[in-house]
Amino acid sequence: MNKEQVERYRMLKLLRDLSTKVGRGTEFVSLYIPPSRPLGDVSANLREEYGTANNIKSRVTRNHVLDALESIQQRLKLFKEVPPNGLVIFCGAVPQGEAAGSEKTEIFVLEPPKPVPFYLYRCDSRFYLDPLLASLSDEKSFALIAIGRDEAGLGVVSGKDLRVLDVMTSGVPGKVRVGGQSARRYQRVLEQLVHEFFVHVAERANKEFLSIPNLQGIFVGGPGPTKEDFIKEGLLDYRLRDKVLEVIDLGYAGEEGLRELVNKIAPKLKDVEYAEEIEAFEELKQMLFEHPDKVALGKEEVDKAFKQGLVKKLLISEAFDVPYLLMKCDKCDYEIFVRASERPTKCPACDGGISVVKEESGLDHYLDLAIEQGAEVQIFSAHSESGEQFLRSYSGIAAFL
Repeated sequence: MNKEQVERYRMLKLLRDLSTKVGRGTEFVSLYIPPSRPLGDVSANLREEYGTANNIKSRVTRNHVLDALESIQQRLKLFKEVPPNGLVIFCGAVPQGEAAGSEKTEIFVLEPPKPVPFYLYRCDSRFYLDPLLASLSDEKSFALIAIGRDEAGLGVVSGKDLRVLDVMTSGVPGKVRVGGQSARRYQRVLEQLVHEFFVHVAERANKEFLSIPNLQGIFVGGPGPTKEDFIKEGLLDYRLRDKVLEVIDLGYAGEEGLRELVNKIAPKLKDVEYAEEIEAFEELKQMLFEHPDKVALGKEEVDKAFKQGLVKKLLISEAFDVPYLLMKCDKCDYEIFVRASERPTKCPACDGGISVVKEESGLDHYLDLAIEQGAEVQIFSAHSESGEQFLRSYSGIAAFL
């Protein structure tokens, strides 16, 4: 990931968080401002909305909407003009707990990566995220078929996920010794059973794959000649046949075959985060074997490498997206960055008192360091196969030097 991709990742992460917030009434304000809209016009419109909000019957909802509009107006005063891509603002009284009255006004001001195409003011119980999500969503998808005589698996790899869509068994019996006419009859029965299985797999593939958005291609794999036989029968929908990119030899079919297939094609899946994780994890293992002195492993080594300005590429797990504290000794100025749940009571260097300087997400902290030093970034999901191995084996953080 470069700086632009990191910022896109951060915005998507924020939008996922905003999608979970729900107001107690229609008191969440979403404001989309295109670059062509003068700020004076926006302020005038918000004053009109303020007058309208004064008529809201519920006192609590009315006050929350008015507070949100005032917060937005104050924030807009920090801008001399609308940024080149426009502005998107979300503001509302977000419940901090179960009890009524726990609400706290929160505001989020975003400069989107693509120009905002329209002006929109909306007040609802949820933030209106769809236009922004649509502008950020350019994930490429690849469909997978891992097929053998006994079973077949259908899957799709997109973003950070490998989804197993279906696993089917054929019911085709294994080899049986028969001779003469019986052998020929038995062979015809087998061929018919295999054909019927192929038809079933193709029907399921047609149904699943044709509905996949932004489908870039299909990879077919499996043991033996079955995969080629399946393709030759031409049972896939004509809209899918031209999307078959490659037929690949595998040791397995079914779900295990899907995972083997993804590992084999990972270098060919450009801009698919799941595949990029696999490649980065393999690169890490290779670097540890060939050039262990060029790798920093674990938080302590990575912190040291950043202080020395040696990091060329940061590898970090999303598991670091939890509260961390930057703490400083009151006596000797020793600094430490620790997980909030592991907060020390004394300075590790001199046993003096220690104070919190800043609280932030551990993931954001290391992303900022990487951007400052011009390092590349690879973020691992905490739930993918490679991501789980990276977290388990290397504590979820490493760096190439």
